[in-house]
Amino acid sequence: MSIALRIRRLVTHNWPLKLLSLIISIVLYRGIAHQPIDEVGVIVPLQYRNVPPGEKVASEQPPQLQVRLRGPDDRVRRLSSADISAALDLAHVPPGRHSFDLNRDVVQTPYGLDLVDVIPNRFTLTITPASVSQVPPAPPVQP
Repeated sequence: MSIALRIRRLVTHNWPLKLLSLIISIVLYRGIAHQPIDEVGVIVPLQYRNVPPGEKVASEQPPQLQVRLRGPDDRVRRLSSADISAALDLAHVPPGRHSFDLNRDVVQTPYGLDLVDVIPNRFTLTITPASVSQVPPAPPVQP
């Protein structure tokens, strides 16, 4: 059997099924790949996680972050601020003044949405040893 005959048979064998699969793949591609892309801004509070024992955050309240996300229009419309979280992990941060970049490592977004921007993109806080208050002993009670 010649190569040309083999190729012809490969193309024409089950041609209705091959044509149907091609049509289905084109329809799926047009439905998924050509979804309109939208961008939205959401306000998210910054949270502190894993503050080491014996230490406290002495800086002001954590800021509200404005998070810009981009993705398919249907996902963006269903988005709420509860779907996004922003948290600084302070587990291995020693006492002192520290600056943190607020980026993808800090902001968790739903699958299918891309993080475009975070405002502010840098945050500074101070971690201090927690003060232990000592209560003086009570004077002895005299009868």
